[in-house]
Amino acid sequence: MSQEFDLTPDPRVLQMLGEINLPQWRCLAELIDNSIDGFVHATRSGDPIDAPEISVALPTADNENARVTVRDNGPGMSFESLENAVRAGWSGNDPLSNLGLFGMGFNIATARLGLVTEVWTSRAGDPEEVGVRIDLDELRTTRSFKVPRQTRAKPDHNAHGTTIVISRLKPDQRAYLARGNNQKTVRKHVARAYSSLLGQSEAGKIRLMVGSTRLAPRRHCVWGEDRTVSFPDGTVARAVEHIDFKLAPRRYCIHCMRTLAAAEETCPTGSPSCEVVEAERRVHGWIGLQRYLHNTEFGLDFIRNGRKIEIANKDLFEWSDGDTAEVEYPTDDQRGRGRFVGEIHIDHCRVSYTKDRFERDDPAWSEMLRVVRGDGPLRPIVAKQRGYAGNDSPLYKLYQTFRRSSPQGKKRAVVTCLGREG
Repeated sequence: MSQEFDLTPDPRVLQMLGEINLPQWRCLAELIDNSIDGFVHATRSGDPIDAPEISVALPTADNENARVTVRDNGPGMSFESLENAVRAGWSGNDPLSNLGLFGMGFNIATARLGLVTEVWTSRAGDPEEVGVRIDLDELRTTRSFKVPRQTRAKPDHNAHGTTIVISRLKPDQRAYLARGNNQKTVRKHVARAYSSLLGQSEAGKIRLMVGSTRLAPRRHCVWGEDRTVSFPDGTVARAVEHIDFKLAPRRYCIHCMRTLAAAEETCPTGSPSCEVVEAERRVHGWIGLQRYLHNTEFGLDFIRNGRKIEIANKDLFEWSDGDTAEVEYPTDDQRGRGRFVGEIHIDHCRVSYTKDRFERDDPAWSEMLRVVRGDGPLRPIVAKQRGYAGNDSPLYKLYQTFRRSSPQGKKRAVVTCLGREG
């Protein structure tokens, strides 16, 4: 009798990952992340890709032949790298500075959209492409994760890149993706999520196509920094306040993907695979005054390694004493409209496995709060009553200076903004 337990998961686990409620645009973003990581890795290796491009093709009709294709001209992968890339739970050696993080994004995204996924990849100089075909129904029937290696001839040996094709789409997914209005919504979300990278990234200016449309970064429409207000003590508040605050470095375990407590020298997990490095930490970005008031289109965007994880978040406009939370902004507009916006980069803060939220229990989140809005309430009288003295945070300055806003028509402001951006 065997003295070991076989803990290999049932192949149905991959299908169950597809039940995680991940919006369609976030599924595509998981695959786009992998392409961007490839470009960045090539740049860091000293062999950057000329004219990096990612192309996403969506179904044009709701039928059984519908498919989703994500193609890039990145550096491509070896067979071993491809095997790791599609393996559930695998993650690369640099989770701190890459977009891909948990090693589950690929599996969740593809299983969410369809039942069959093919990946083909090659590097410059390779005589052929290597590929893998993942059929979730076949895996369930055979009760095995093993799939054959595939190869196909490559006409141009200098070509390189990776192509992901998802077919046998789930009926609800293909019905959603085939609608023109929904594709427009997908493009809007993807453009917002990658605004920081579409303008200029470490890998250069990345061209991102969804269908036949090249996505342009969606920038905030804010007043210029030349709009200022002076306080009696001589300090000046600007309509755009920049943030660049370097935090003390902390130790980080690459294997466990967790930041260690300040007193911890080694990872408490104690695994032989643990690898602890010293991670640089920095909060940077800006907050500012939008040119128009709106009841939902305001708030702060929180960014990790160039991708916006949370968009138009309003958590920093509340103050909590641990028991109750009080909304501090907007409170002066009868229609509940606001205009405070911003982009805050916190690359070192932990995110959820679906990459749609920064983890609030990570100490890095609390550190960011103190940098951006200070410790106490934004309302000076309330802050004094609660025993808080002094606050020179960027959000406090913006609140004290521009909290009250006169209504302004959105249409006129947007036209001005677009003309200003060109």
